[in-house]
Amino acid sequence: RTPVFASQPMPSRLPSVNDLVEKLDDETENRSAELGEGNRMKKARVHVRWTQEETERFYEAIRLYGFKDYKRIVKYVGTKNTIQVSAKSLRLRHMEVLRKTLKLPSLL
Repeated sequence: RTPVFASQPMPSRLPSVNDLVEKLDDETENRSAELGEGNRMKKARVHVRWTQEETERFYEAIRLYGFKDYKRIVKYVGTKNTIQVSAKSLRLRHMEVLRKTLKLPSLL
């Protein structure tokens, strides 16, 4: 018997962190939609992409206020709420840790 993983082809490239986050968001949204309206905690989330301008303002705010001062970052960006800013901040911190581990240049 051959192992299951041996019969599957290797991907041509490894997915990026952003690809994995988007896939997870899509899977969560699809699963939440299947559960229906009755389950308040697992309702479908609306995934709104950040524009280039919003992302640039977010990076500027991170440089000014640091990763954890969400209220100031929200005010600086102007179009996102605290939950959206905290999620993006967390993803950015994880990417920065990964970049340091792999000795790649920082996004900031």
